[in-house]
Amino acid sequence: MSDGASRCSRPTIPPVAWLATCAWLGALSGESLWWLWRSDVPVACLCAVVIIVCLTAICVRVRRTRWSAPVQLALAGLLLGASLSGIQVLRVCASSTTLADAGAREWSGRVVADPREGAYGSRVTLRLSGEPCPGVLVSIGWPSGSKEPEVGMLVKVRAILEPSLDDERFGRNNVRNGILGSGSAWSTQIAGWPGGVAGALWRWRAEASTYLGRSTDSGAALLRGIALGDRRALAGSAVEEDFRILGLSHVLAVSGMHLGLVCALVLGLARLVRAPKKVGLLVSVSVGIGFVLVTGVPTSAVRALLMVTAGAVAETIGVRRDGLASLSAAVLALIVTSPWGVFSIGLQLSVLAVVGLLLFGRWATAWAEACSGPWSRRGAELMSLTCVAQAVTAPVTIPAFQMFSVLAPIANAVVLPCLPLALCSGMVGLILRSAVGGWAGAPLIALAQGVLSAIVWVVARLASLPGAAVMSGGSSAAAGLIAAIGVAVAWTVWPLPRSQRHSRRSALIVVLILIVVAVGLPTGGGASIVVCDVGQGDAILVQDGGQTLLVDTGADGTSLREALARAGVRRIDAIVLTHAHDDHTGGLAGLIGVAQVGWVGVPCAMDEGARADIEQTVERLTPRGAVATRSLQAGDRFTVGQCVVEVLWPDAAAPLPENTNDTSVVLALHRGSFDAVLTGDAEGEVQDALDETGALEDVEVLKVPHHGSVNGLNERGLSAWSPEVAVISVGEGNRFGHPCEETLELLDQLGVRAYRTDQSGDVTIKIGSQGFRVLTQRICENRSLAGAGVRAPP
Repeated sequence: MSDGASRCSRPTIPPVAWLATCAWLGALSGESLWWLWRSDVPVACLCAVVIIVCLTAICVRVRRTRWSAPVQLALAGLLLGASLSGIQVLRVCASSTTLADAGAREWSGRVVADPREGAYGSRVTLRLSGEPCPGVLVSIGWPSGSKEPEVGMLVKVRAILEPSLDDERFGRNNVRNGILGSGSAWSTQIAGWPGGVAGALWRWRAEASTYLGRSTDSGAALLRGIALGDRRALAGSAVEEDFRILGLSHVLAVSGMHLGLVCALVLGLARLVRAPKKVGLLVSVSVGIGFVLVTGVPTSAVRALLMVTAGAVAETIGVRRDGLASLSAAVLALIVTSPWGVFSIGLQLSVLAVVGLLLFGRWATAWAEACSGPWSRRGAELMSLTCVAQAVTAPVTIPAFQMFSVLAPIANAVVLPCLPLALCSGMVGLILRSAVGGWAGAPLIALAQGVLSAIVWVVARLASLPGAAVMSGGSSAAAGLIAAIGVAVAWTVWPLPRSQRHSRRSALIVVLILIVVAVGLPTGGGASIVVCDVGQGDAILVQDGGQTLLVDTGADGTSLREALARAGVRRIDAIVLTHAHDDHTGGLAGLIGVAQVGWVGVPCAMDEGARADIEQTVERLTPRGAVATRSLQAGDRFTVGQCVVEVLWPDAAAPLPENTNDTSVVLALHRGSFDAVLTGDAEGEVQDALDETGALEDVEVLKVPHHGSVNGLNERGLSAWSPEVAVISVGEGNRFGHPCEETLELLDQLGVRAYRTDQSGDVTIKIGSQGFRVLTQRICENRSLAGAGVRAPP
């Protein structure tokens, strides 16, 4: 056993850590019970009673045992978190009532986040000042043509603010994020900057951001994000996508890592000038506060600032520093000030990563030290720490992004050593530029941009490698359970390296497992059509003989990755995008870095601008720069295994349809005696035109056009196709009212078995030599949903 391994023992978990953990769970439970109360009071009361009874039983059971004190501490934490959640409920309800009664009026407030682009223009987050709702966060739709304010600016707007609680779609998420109202302003006025140190810092941030924004270099955009917290130039960019693929999103978002680097720089300078230790700590904490203000007060950076402050205080008074105790105190402080901040993904990732490193960091580096040589030790240690952070944050990252980065350890080992130089030189350069002049800061800023541009180049190359990330499906509960079991086993067994040979053999096994994960296991060669449940959109898999065709990609990449992970898809031989609507093409970018693609087909009638946008995304698919885009028109044919795919529409000789839905690619699938038709959003006029040319023939399976809308399927088309089974791809509770009653009644009248993805989940048609059968992800017994009294088979 190596010296490092012999010194690696389990760290001690302080009591305050259990208190913080249970307070976190109490805050989560309090919000969940309240939201359940709003929709179903009896069930909420029953859940509350069950929880109280269980906790009481536990207290009675452990009374006068050695577990009595820990259980009492845990119960105190649960009670604290639940009580703080209850207080937050009262605040939310009171503020919501006030906002609802305020009506149209002028509101004053301070901008707390950079404006962000949405589907309907820019939105600005304000913290209101003055009556009637001081301190309340609201989201304001900013009028087009009006100058957008910067973080920290004081503004006045005229608007009607609606409480977030009244928004059925996004209300709960907004309330969890602290945004209690929203509205669109018809009149705005920027009142300037607040006074004091905070106002001066925000003004400096705006000037520095404007200066960096003049450059189109990716290094400048990245410096703007990590030094100033301004990610507007990175949002939706190829740089952001590449960093996400490689598990480097924490580099882009200002977090405890960035704050730690800044504070370490200050402490280093203090030692260099031989300043007293206490002065150095005080200045470091002060600079940390300024950095948090400049970067927009991100929650993860606030957590780190509280930990730094606790550590500085402990160092000043001569008390032994305890990372877990400092983290727990910081978490408790955050829960007290904002109980529902525990729902923030950024805070969850930050806390889990730090906990994992504090608990298993020395253990992981002991293994890295044992299996590496002197020249590779530093890189091995970085990769081992990355593996720990990646493992403990999996319960959050997998459900949120539906992907797992295989190359994250290597990417972090390459990028993180370069980050301190870039961040510190960039910050110092920006400060010198403002304090002395552009000539003083320009060299350091150029150095930072050069380093960051090199990082972007390396990241782009790594992200383009096949298998850089893999799609992974799973719920938070399942991922959390697996992670908890893994942590418990590692903590109980605490395996240490016995020798270098043993360590390297274990590392080789881990590498082989990662290779298998990246490459994937071979899939079966059976023929099937899977209409995936991706919400309000289309994504249909056609698989045969080990080959895969994907027809449309749904509205977002996360839902698509989850669906493809359920199907075990790693390679897509062809993608057909039926037409240029986001609910059919929006998920295409979600395939970047996680699946190899053969070619992409689009309708010949597609608008040139829409095609150009799609081709930009196609260029980034794997293999990068080698995926071709084809125009599809009536008469084209290609094969997927033994399945022949025939393009029925659009007709290149026909006039260009004015309705984008009618440019949809309509595909007929033929395999032996089985036939199916996939219609995209082609509406009645297309069906009539196809019927006139005799292109509509009997099929076994029909994908109902346009999500079952009133102008989608018509009687003429349905009669000509005469399917046995129809599948409607539709999102649960969609705002369009799809599918309409007329379509359901039409299918019912002609005796067609109908399945809906919002009720049945994925609908799979298994094709065999003797016919076909339908399998659904969920059972659906509702007659209006599953056709004429037909129950979907399990």
